[in-house]
Amino acid sequence: MVDQKKNPSEDKGDKKQEKKEKKTRGKKKKSTPTLKLTYFGGRGRAETTRIMLKHSEFPFEDIRFPTDEDASWKSIKEEQPYGQLPVLTVSVGDENTLIAQSHAIEFYVAELTGMNGGRDLLDRTRVQMISHGVDDLYEDFARAFWGDEKEKGPKMELYFANKFLKFSGYMEKLLKSNNGGKGFFVGDDVTLADIKVYVAFFELLAYRKEALKDFPLLSALVDRVASLPNIAVWIKERPQTPY
Repeated sequence: MVDQKKNPSEDKGDKKQEKKEKKTRGKKKKSTPTLKLTYFGGRGRAETTRIMLKHSEFPFEDIRFPTDEDASWKSIKEEQPYGQLPVLTVSVGDENTLIAQSHAIEFYVAELTGMNGGRDLLDRTRVQMISHGVDDLYEDFARAFWGDEKEKGPKMELYFANKFLKFSGYMEKLLKSNNGGKGFFVGDDVTLADIKVYVAFFELLAYRKEALKDFPLLSALVDRVASLPNIAVWIKERPQTPY
């Protein structure tokens, strides 16, 4: 019987196939993470994350402690990365990862749900730029709101007459630069940036209803985000809290 020799090209093909099979066997199947978001009772620093998850229909456990003095919270406080909330627990299989700091949590969830700007690195960076700009806009408001009650009125007047007008003007211009301001801040779909703007202005408008009268594009965006089906349902059904 005559042995049949393999064609060298066939031998190479077999080796490539063998390597491919080994790689496939060695790869771990990616699992969808299970999320648990822990915060206090109100909207606060967790609401942007909650809205992104609700909009994306990504299931999560919404854990809320009534106050910072709650005994259940105190019992786990020192187990948290910074001893504070919010914290997102990401579970994949037997591994649990705790993510602290609201910005980090928002970034992770935006990446997970495709809400961090999908076209390229520049778009994703713009989403982050606008998101951090919203924080700059909101920080003085929060400082005055939670400060000395006797000084709240004058500080609020100063805020709305200066920083609010200045930063809202910047935001209006940035919004207009994308599709004439008729859609969202980055690309064609809602992103973390739009949710951050909605959450901040929800609180600002609750304090001063006419705050956006000179910023029609921002005002329309806030309404547009609030009217997205899953978000509209969440706004209606979420716990009604003062802040």
